[in-house]
This record gives sequence, structure tokens and C-alpha cells, in this order.
Amino acid sequence: MNSRKLSINRSDGWLLLLSVFVPPVPVLIRKGFFSRDFLLNVLLFVILFIPAIAHAAYVIIETSDERNKDYEPVPVPSQDDEEGPGNGDFDVDLESNALPLYDDVVASSEQPTDAPTDNKIQK
Repeated sequence: MNSRKLSINRSDGWLLLLSVFVPPVPVLIRKGFFSRDFLLNVLLFVILFIPAIAHAAYVIIETSDERNKDYEPVPVPSQDDEEGPGNGDFDVDLESNALPLYDDVVASSEQPTDAPTDNKIQK
């Protein structure tokens, strides 16, 4: 089973050190000037300093060359072996006759008038 690496290389280490002092600069280097992450980091830097450092560290680790090297996603087992839709399969035709109609559900849940209408124990 392959998993993503959480190691960093030398350039990531220097960027992490730089992000402690000026968090938007490493994000600018990794993501560019007009990126969503850079603008968010500048906003965090102006308003709150510590979250800007955490966001810069997150961006550096997510865009690391070590993290993305030799990464192969784990294949998801297919559900083609089973008959019908599997658990979590969204390719279900809801317009088919597999589901009951509203009138059928209401008619089956009607009870005689002398029967109690709730499940409480009555004395």
C-alpha cells in the first residue's frame, strides 16, 4: 500500500524557516502572485500572524517535491462484481419502480382508529 511521503527536502526547510519570519514570501515562491493561497496568506499575515505561519507551512508541505514524487494513488476496488448498485453507488435510477410510491407507504402505515398512534406505553 503506497502512501504519501511526509518528508521535506533542503529547499522546503529554508522556505519553512523563512515562513516563520515573513509567511507570504514562501507562498509567493510556491504558488505565484495572483493565487488564492497567496492572497489568503497576505490577509492572514495582516490580520493574524500565527495562522499565516501555519498556512505557509501547509502550502510548503503540500507543494513539496518530496511529497509528490513517486506517488501512486491506492486503487479503489470496483463494485462491478456485485449485482445491482453497491453501497455508496450514485448511479441508481430513482425513476425506476424499485422505490415505493408515497401513496403505497401511507396506505401501508394506516392503522385502525382504535389502535394507539404512537409507540409510547400507555397505562
